[in-house]
Amino acid sequence: MAASSSSFVFAAALLVLAAATAAQAQRETKLRVFWHDVVSGGPNSTVAQVAEAPTTNASATGFGAVVVIDDPLTDGPNLTASRLVGRAQGMYVAAGKDALSLMMAMNFVFAGDGPYNGSSLAILGANPAERAVREMPVVGGTGVFRFARGYCQATTRWFNATTGDATLLLQLARSAQAPAAAMAKASLQLLLLLCVGAVAWAADDGGGGGAGMTKIKVYWHDVVAGPNPTAIRVAQAASTNASSTYFGAVVAIDDPLTSSPAAAAAGEVVGRAQGTYMFADQRVIGLLMDMNFVFTAGDHNGSSLAIMGRNEVMSPVREMSIVGGSGKFRMARGYAEARTVDSGFKSGETIVEYTLFVKA
Repeated sequence: MAASSSSFVFAAALLVLAAATAAQAQRETKLRVFWHDVVSGGPNSTVAQVAEAPTTNASATGFGAVVVIDDPLTDGPNLTASRLVGRAQGMYVAAGKDALSLMMAMNFVFAGDGPYNGSSLAILGANPAERAVREMPVVGGTGVFRFARGYCQATTRWFNATTGDATLLLQLARSAQAPAAAMAKASLQLLLLLCVGAVAWAADDGGGGGAGMTKIKVYWHDVVAGPNPTAIRVAQAASTNASSTYFGAVVAIDDPLTSSPAAAAAGEVVGRAQGTYMFADQRVIGLLMDMNFVFTAGDHNGSSLAIMGRNEVMSPVREMSIVGGSGKFRMARGYAEARTVDSGFKSGETIVEYTLFVKA
């Protein structure tokens, strides 16, 4: 992508998420993390541009560019000296034609020895990067953040339109009079954001349902081979085929949902899983799932559920957020648990059991 259109790329973002949980009453907890979006290329890059329009390189805003990210989250602004607390995995799209604006779809996946290890927050919203303060919704979560709702506010602290490394960025951010020669030597383009947010989530009911909870079990069939595939790769990065985790690949799906684990051709189809998944992890095979479960038969015929979350496919159980719904599931919140039934290595048809816990 041309230098003019790369000006929206991020690095070293400080995110402050304030969280509230409801048991008898709600309380608020604040989380502070720095987000590093490394775009310089080479072995340390944490982003991959996977698609663009024919006019993207001529656009001052990079309009049409799609970028997949696997960005470190740390507890301090220095990427190499700070403690890693998680990853920001997903994508952003340059969606502003006349102004610099991004559509963000990402999961903050927490790791390490902190209290949120293994939990995640789903963020989906517009990021008009030229504004002093931007706000993006927190639309869901997993683990201790099940049923999360909230927001994230972003404020640009420093921007370098050239390329530079993270250490140089922090020095330049502290010095308004950094010499132009030092800027020119930079090798990584960075943007520092300060984000403040609040997240509200309901007390966990132990995963077994409860008052107002609907439990649904369906089987998801992802057919990637044969004469009638239901999943097709629509975009990838230049480096995707050399990646052991297929980082940057984007797949569109129209996968059958059935009531039994038999192959889709032999099962009773109760709906379709329609949307995308993208390979958003550079270390393991981890997907960002953005899909609707559209029910076409049975008790939920005509209704749908929107699912967004991280799917580390080699884990025995994966949890994703249910962030909304339609029909019977209007205003829905909840979570989905995924368990692989058949990896599809031989048949080309991956079968996954999805158990849905829905409050609507």
